[in-house]
Amino acid sequence: MFRKLIVIFILSGIFSCQNNKVSSEILDQKTYKEVLKEIILSNIARQQINANDSISPDLLSLIYKKYHIDSLQLKKTTDYYSNKPEILEKIYAEIEIEFKKQSDRIEKFKPKQQKTQTDSIKILKEKINLKSLIKNKKDA
Repeated sequence: MFRKLIVIFILSGIFSCQNNKVSSEILDQKTYKEVLKEIILSNIARQQINANDSISPDLLSLIYKKYHIDSLQLKKTTDYYSNKPEILEKIYAEIEIEFKKQSDRIEKFKPKQQKTQTDSIKILKEKINLKSLIKNKKDA
């Protein structure tokens, strides 16, 4: 009796694992997250590039090439994760956190740059004022 229960338990474990197995056509969560990040960035880049610019690259095909995927595999993966909203929500939350970190890193440099520009302008104004004072003394 005990042996039969163990066999049943092992078989049910094997079959449940097979049902949860992700198809090889479906990207794993990590790869899908990276692909989504790059698609988001490519859309932002496309908005920055003039739409009429004939030399603007087809960024989506570059992403496909980088990750060795095609549009069908991306669609199947998107469909798969769309049916698992808790996983998809987690993926998007991770992407948002990563973009926020990048944004914060960039923001750290902005005040320094603005201060440098302000200081440069102040020095230029002082030089101009000094030149005008010297010129006024010569004229007097």
